[in-house]
Amino acid sequence: MASRLEEATGTAKKLLIGCGVIIVIVLLYTFISKLFKSEPPPYNPLPTVADYGFGQNLPTLEFESIQLAVDSPKEYKLETTDGQLPNFFPIINVYKTEVPHQSLTSHDDALAKAKALRFTSAPKAISSTELKWTRGARTLKINKLYNTVELTTDYEKDQEAQQPRDIQPDYNIYINKAKNILTKANLFPQGYEEGKNSATYLKLNNKKELRRAKSAAEANFVRIDFFKRMESVTPIIPSYFEEEQQEYYRKQTVYSHLQGDNPKEGLIYIVLGGVSESLDIYELKFTDWQIEDTATYYLLPVYEAWTKLQEEQAYLRYLLEPNTDPYEPYTPLDVEEYWITNVKIAYYSSLDYIDFIQPVYEFSGIAMLSQDNRKADFSFYYPAIQITTN
Repeated sequence: MASRLEEATGTAKKLLIGCGVIIVIVLLYTFISKLFKSEPPPYNPLPTVADYGFGQNLPTLEFESIQLAVDSPKEYKLETTDGQLPNFFPIINVYKTEVPHQSLTSHDDALAKAKALRFTSAPKAISSTELKWTRGARTLKINKLYNTVELTTDYEKDQEAQQPRDIQPDYNIYINKAKNILTKANLFPQGYEEGKNSATYLKLNNKKELRRAKSAAEANFVRIDFFKRMESVTPIIPSYFEEEQQEYYRKQTVYSHLQGDNPKEGLIYIVLGGVSESLDIYELKFTDWQIEDTATYYLLPVYEAWTKLQEEQAYLRYLLEPNTDPYEPYTPLDVEEYWITNVKIAYYSSLDYIDFIQPVYEFSGIAMLSQDNRKADFSFYYPAIQITTN
């Protein structure tokens, strides 16, 4: 009979052999699995299919083109940095606006806005929806239904406005002051803080009309235009993702700015005069349609919009020589060539109520005029949603 030691040794050998076989099987299984099973692809948060959430066909965007002196075929040259049209994501957001309505607090909200803008007297009711305040030569109108605000000044009657003042060359002073004024009046909605802005120095001419000043030294006022930043491509991020993951994918959001009929003018702007704490408001315009819902649509390929531009089916929305005052009446120009230096997507909204906020292509650059090698800045709009035939 085998001794107990021999039996134990035999059993140990069998266990070692068994463990070795199991390890080999596991390693083989792992190796074979890797051969036949590739790593899962990284998560793509961007939409791959448009949902057409507001129906197949949206209202068609149409604009009036700026009049030219000579109605003849023009030449269009692509003069971007690389000589190519830019690439855009094929799916884009469209926004449906809320139907305007008066709330139970609309009247009190209007009074609060007026007070923040230094109109403290009792308003006059122009209609069931519109209130009007007067303070000297300045008039404030607030529409309680549309939540629009308009402040104007009769400069010929406003003696304070006619006084010389020291306008600082650093326009950031006025941008920050404008933001503070609008925020206190609840007139600086989400998206504007992150958006772009522009500043223009202004003065009064002999007729007491606003005109552009060449510098801060000859200016009496500063106009600040604000442009809202909107999401044009929104990542789809599962809620179960960790916050760090969500933040990573949120960075893939694509943004575009909201513009009106004139791409150089914001739907919110304010004209300020004076310095430091004595800054006063001479003009203000506020239009911001509330968003109800968002849907995705296919973007019209940029080359198709480029073709429409060359076929003169796009809409000329801005045309002005660099040294021309935008406040002066427009004089039709004779354009021979358009040199397109920039192509981008912008969102369009009207000062009048609009059901949907849709994207447009904006083609901009330098227009070559027919006289004395003169040039002008220009911008064209063309609707950016792909029209379906279903």
